[in-house]
Amino acid sequence: MFLLLMEVKPAMFRRSISTFGLFIARYMVNLDASLKGLGLIVSLVSYHRNEEAGTRERKEGPVIAAVGYDFTFDLGDDSGFQNTVEFIAIVSASLLLTSLGLHGESVLIQGDNTSSLAWASGEKFRAGRSMAAAILFMQLQQCNEISIAGTEHIAGEVNPSDPLSRGKSPHELGYPPEVIYDLRDNPSIDTLITRMNPALTVNLRDDLSDLWQANQSCIDALKGTGGGWTHR
Repeated sequence: MFLLLMEVKPAMFRRSISTFGLFIARYMVNLDASLKGLGLIVSLVSYHRNEEAGTRERKEGPVIAAVGYDFTFDLGDDSGFQNTVEFIAIVSASLLLTSLGLHGESVLIQGDNTSSLAWASGEKFRAGRSMAAAILFMQLQQCNEISIAGTEHIAGEVNPSDPLSRGKSPHELGYPPEVIYDLRDNPSIDTLITRMNPALTVNLRDDLSDLWQANQSCIDALKGTGGGWTHR
């Protein structure tokens, strides 16, 4: 079926040969999630050659986006959802980048949850709670070509996104207004995050087509003029 779709709609289901090459990430997304919400910090990165050591070193640049978002769904205190909400933060980062017009970019993902980082880099997911998020992630990968150049694990106690995922606002943490994004001001992102509720069951045979189409209408809005933002 996928081979047929590649022939019928090549623009949607084929990747250009250039997307299989090695990319240098121009953006880094630091992220974290709790059972209550998520935090995202997007910054520019650059690289310079250390001639003495013969290595390429990364230099972190200015922050271009800071997000603190409280989930609209209630997961209680069930720690079994933790890996999935961390993965939802990764998918939400891709939604944010899409809304900012960063198509065809390569990004570095930094977080403190090894499972979600492995799911994103390997594009392999556990069936069940992460299904809705995995479907949306693959849609974004297919239509946006925002590739993950690499993942980095950092300790939770030094993760700068941790307070953002636990109710602290970017404003409280000292981020300037021009880099603060409230995902509630983007109905498409807000809707898509709510749709990834890991407490809801997704049946691939019965639900995939409707879910894919509903997701796509929101993704199209993010890729349109203004990125779907109502107050920017």
